[in-house]
Amino acid sequence: MPEHGWHHRGWRLAVLSVAWYTVAAVPQIAASGEPVLPADTRPVQLQPGQKVFPYYNPVYPGDAPDPALLRVGDHFFAATTGESIWRSPDLVDWQRVGTLFPAQKPAWANPGSPEIWAPDLNYIDGRYVAYFAARAGGYTDIYRGIGVAWAVNPEGPYHPSEEPLVVGPGFRHIDPMAFLDDNGKRYLYWGSASQPILVQELAPDGLSLVGEPKIALEPDPAIRYSRLIEAPWVIKRGDYYYIFWSGDGYHPGLYAVSVARSTSPFGPFERYSGNPILMESEKLTSPGHCAIIQDDAGQDWIVYHAYDKADTALGRFLLIDKLVWKDGWPTVAGRVPSFSPVADGPVWKNTAIPLVEVAHGKQVFASSERPGRSAQGVTDGSTYTGWVPAEDDTEPWVAVDLGAPQRVVKVELRLRKADQGGHGYLIETSRDGAHWQVFADRTRGSPTYPYVERNEATARYVRVRRMSSPTGADPALYEMRVFAYLNVWISNPDTLMPVTGPFPLTVHINPEMAVKSVAVSLDGNVVYEGSRAPAGPVATLVLPDGLHQAVLRVIDQNDAVWQHELEFTVKNARILSPTGEVRLHGTVPIEVATGYSKETIKSAAVSLIPVRYGELCNESAVVLYKGKEVPAGLTWDTRTVEDGAYDLQFTVEAVGGNVSYSTVRVVVKNWEVMTDEFEPPYEGWFGTMDLKKTIAESEGWDYDTTNPESFFGDANRRVWRGNETGHLIWQVHGLRAFSVVLYAAGITDVTRLEISVSPDQRQWQPVPFTVVEAATSGGWRKLQLEGEVVGGTPCYFRISLPPEMGPQAAQLGAVEFISSGEKEDE
Repeated sequence: MPEHGWHHRGWRLAVLSVAWYTVAAVPQIAASGEPVLPADTRPVQLQPGQKVFPYYNPVYPGDAPDPALLRVGDHFFAATTGESIWRSPDLVDWQRVGTLFPAQKPAWANPGSPEIWAPDLNYIDGRYVAYFAARAGGYTDIYRGIGVAWAVNPEGPYHPSEEPLVVGPGFRHIDPMAFLDDNGKRYLYWGSASQPILVQELAPDGLSLVGEPKIALEPDPAIRYSRLIEAPWVIKRGDYYYIFWSGDGYHPGLYAVSVARSTSPFGPFERYSGNPILMESEKLTSPGHCAIIQDDAGQDWIVYHAYDKADTALGRFLLIDKLVWKDGWPTVAGRVPSFSPVADGPVWKNTAIPLVEVAHGKQVFASSERPGRSAQGVTDGSTYTGWVPAEDDTEPWVAVDLGAPQRVVKVELRLRKADQGGHGYLIETSRDGAHWQVFADRTRGSPTYPYVERNEATARYVRVRRMSSPTGADPALYEMRVFAYLNVWISNPDTLMPVTGPFPLTVHINPEMAVKSVAVSLDGNVVYEGSRAPAGPVATLVLPDGLHQAVLRVIDQNDAVWQHELEFTVKNARILSPTGEVRLHGTVPIEVATGYSKETIKSAAVSLIPVRYGELCNESAVVLYKGKEVPAGLTWDTRTVEDGAYDLQFTVEAVGGNVSYSTVRVVVKNWEVMTDEFEPPYEGWFGTMDLKKTIAESEGWDYDTTNPESFFGDANRRVWRGNETGHLIWQVHGLRAFSVVLYAAGITDVTRLEISVSPDQRQWQPVPFTVVEAATSGGWRKLQLEGEVVGGTPCYFRISLPPEMGPQAAQLGAVEFISSGEKEDE
């Protein structure tokens, strides 16, 4: 890392007293008409298999600041400041599952101040990529950088790059967010406190930046919540890009969320006249640093943090609320966070069973009460009120009556304020109020706040007793929230993975329900009927490939109908390895499986179908295996095909005529392409940017950008002005082939130019090449020099020009290398 100046990944910049970012050009509106606005929010019509997940803010009652979201299949992952990674099936029920850097912080981060801020999770090119902010080592607080790391699983651990993407003085690099546009390009937004929010294009692999940063949005000292702007989050709806930001500071009373829009990802962005769209309420303060995600019904949800005004020392809680669209602008209902149970929650089509908060407003009993501290305050939804037992109560307890038996799976407690850890308590459940079972025993102390306990019990009553405080203070309970599952549900098959072969159809009914009739159907056909729940899984047959639906319908003694629907996919042929959307190189194993028994298989085949321009080329399919059994130990040498996308297909035909197949799309990438277009240095950012890709060159090389019309429009060329032979050297690992553009005038023998390779830069081996004349213009011939390197192992490539090939006789246009990109063992 340089001691002075900016460091942008791959380039070193000299410090100059100039602005280092540029203002984006005003976007052009298509002549065909006005940009399309997103539709106004309308009531949701649930589709088959969709479920509404009620919620009750905060959805996580502990410190989870600066959330960023990523959906992976039917689960959601959130990364927060402090490096925690959380998972939820529904945005409503969250659990901590990982740490960004559990073992070692990034090498470039300041070891004396190792905090990691606002990580942003993404899925790019077959792996999970996180962007994050940290203080740079060896610098003061103002030297903050944006780093990048990657992992094979969303919960981590993540492996950081050796250097930050961007770091330096004069700008507060914080709060990165990567946005994927419709055209496949990715952009990184970040910043910045009292400076602008910036945007810059990301490379396709997401590990480096392309071009220069541009100002997306500037602070405005005249507008509240825009004096300081940070935490950008960008979405696209209709033809507009919407940027959400937070300001003026995350401290209590100073934070709110605002929005602006543009027809370009670079801006300029028009601020909404109705800002802020989310601000503090009487119960919650400083809502902000949001992420936006769309549910399966097309509704947008804002996920953000906020403080509980009753006790800000407990940190920033995690909350969600629906975004409502009207006239092309989004806002949150009432422009404040919700803080009571909301039935109209996000809609998902998955296997998760909705959790319902069942204690809110319910009757509470206690062993005693202190004046002004009623037990009923435990379930009133306010953390200002709370229960405290009488001073002479030696065995205090408090219990909530849920009104009916419930399948309780989670209990949350808010104990005495400002005590953030070490509380002791015992949670018990009961069906009748007389016989109690332990739900959670923390009588020896719970290590940290929040106090969230998970178990499973069918209960009408939930009781808390044996409470203790690490400070020795009297017991106190300010809030108890109890969450329960629905009364009937199907737990198997799992919609996360396709079902193969015969499978159990497992149904559940709350044992406390007075049941009149039970029916289980599969694709409309009843497979079980009775007056009670089946004793075990319902037997099913092998189903054909495709989408299927299971329905559990229960009628209780009051003729109330309880129903749960579950859609799942059957795949009797499955490819276990490789997985889809991964990059392959070298020899890879292929592992397949089928639900058909060996004696029922008529034929099995594994084929490779090229994908060209998004279309399958079936006529060019390659058969990797064909036989009457499922192949075992099958491998595929990917170097026998060209780099590109392929559909790997496994097909099984059963004796009865059923055909099942499974397909995964893979990308073969054995060879890397590197191009040096000889871009000259230019002024930008914080100084001069040098884009050289050579690692060494003789003194005497220069750039020529004049008269591009004589060079077929090429304005970037290298010329040799020395009196002796001049060399340009590149480092290329696993070099396979090369192509050099040479402009020649007045010379006929281009073999005076020498191309050679070397493993160590000491012994050089000339490489033969062919010359193809592409075109002639203004007395200059455009020649294409092409060749291959046998073995693909040299690391260094050299072009040598004699003095007679000066600027008036020869100029280099561009060099392209094809290589494996893999370093040789040293």
